[in-house]
Amino acid sequence: MNHLIDVPVTTVVSLSAERAVLVVRAILRAECGYAKLSPTALTISDRLSVADGGIDAEVNASTEAHVPEDCLLRPGLSGFQIKSGTSFKPWTNSSIRGELIDRNGRLFSEVARLVERNGCYVLICTGHDLTPQQRNHARIQIINVLAEVGVEDYENLIDVLGASQLAEFAERYPGTASLLAINPIQEAWTLDEWQRDAHMSNEFLISKNVQPPRW
Repeated sequence: MNHLIDVPVTTVVSLSAERAVLVVRAILRAECGYAKLSPTALTISDRLSVADGGIDAEVNASTEAHVPEDCLLRPGLSGFQIKSGTSFKPWTNSSIRGELIDRNGRLFSEVARLVERNGCYVLICTGHDLTPQQRNHARIQIINVLAEVGVEDYENLIDVLGASQLAEFAERYPGTASLLAINPIQEAWTLDEWQRDAHMSNEFLISKNVQPPRW
C-alpha cells in the first residue's frame, strides 16, 4: 500500500499519555469505518484520571461482522489498554500484573468483564518499538497472569502492539498520520472531500481559445 504521509516510529515512541489516547482513538475510529462498523461500536474516553477497570477503549462488534483480515479489529468484543512512555515494560511480569490484577489478587473489573464475554485483549505500548522477543514475552506474561486467576486457553485472544505496529496502522489514514508526521501535509484531502468541494461542482467548459491537438 502506498502511503501519503510517512509516520516515523520515533514520533510514536515520544507520545505523551494524552497524545497516545488521541492517536489511538483516531486509529480505532478509522478502523471501525474500514470494517463498516457503527460509530457506536467504539467506546473511548480521554479522561485519564478516571478509573477505567483495566480497559481504556472497547470495540463491540457483532460476532458475524465481516471484518477485513488486515484490520486492527476482530469480530466480537475487543478491549484495548493503552500505555505510553518507556517506564512500562510489557515483557516483565510486574508491569503486566499491574495492568490486570488489583490489590486483592483479582482481575480488574473491565478486564474480568472482557474475559467473561470471551473478548480479545489488546495491549498497546506506544513507548517501545518492540522486538519480536519483547512482543512474544509480553504475550506470554499476559497468558501467565490470566492463568493465575483461572483464565485458561486464552492465547488466541491476546495481542500486543508496539510503536511500529501503531505507525503502520496510522499511515493508512492521512488525517491520522498527520497527527504523528514530522512535516504533515496540512491541506491534503481525501478523494471524497475533494469531490464535495464547491469548486469541483462547476460545469466544465472548454475555452474557445484552446486549439485541438493535431495528430
